[in-house]
Amino acid sequence: MTNIDHLIFTTATLEEGMDHIEAQLGMRPVIGGRHEQWGTHNALLSLGSSYLEVVAPCPDLPIPERGLWLAEYFQKAPQLTTWALQTKNIQASYQRAIAEDIVLGEIKKGQRHKPDGSLLSWQLTDPYPLPFGGTLPFLIDWGNSEHPSQETPKAGVLKELIIQHPDPDLISNKLDALAIQLPIERSTSPGLKAMIDTKAGLIELV
Repeated sequence: MTNIDHLIFTTATLEEGMDHIEAQLGMRPVIGGRHEQWGTHNALLSLGSSYLEVVAPCPDLPIPERGLWLAEYFQKAPQLTTWALQTKNIQASYQRAIAEDIVLGEIKKGQRHKPDGSLLSWQLTDPYPLPFGGTLPFLIDWGNSEHPSQETPKAGVLKELIIQHPDPDLISNKLDALAIQLPIERSTSPGLKAMIDTKAGLIELV
């Protein structure tokens, strides 16, 4: 699971998402910060070398000109929506993905202020596109920044991320282009399922 940077869990309000995750995993996510360019804020829990990011609209931020990131998912029940793939060479990974017709956003710089006021920065492909219904990731490169999984409370360890899609062979081919292999289940619609080893045992988060 070392290539999986983080999982994104969407919810109508951050409080609702934190309640939901606490009930599922037995630990409450901690406030991360605000994404001013996307109109959202987040709360985090470490899953070992990766982390869980609860994302919701931030009521204190204006709606970005391009629209609220993940807006349609905030209208649904809390759920795993998409994920990020960690890379040490985001330009090379991006070129491989584009060559395989994986529609990623352009590489951009991201940043947010942590609760202590310090600035966390990274590079990522614009997360607004959700390739194949969010079952394929956007890319992220933390450079010299400390990874969030190392500074947030640990809820457990991500043991497996399972992709659900009507065309498993197609998704498998696209994952090959990203140099990662994950189990894929045939389903009527795109989705994600995470198996997390917690103090209470193995928990399925969808």
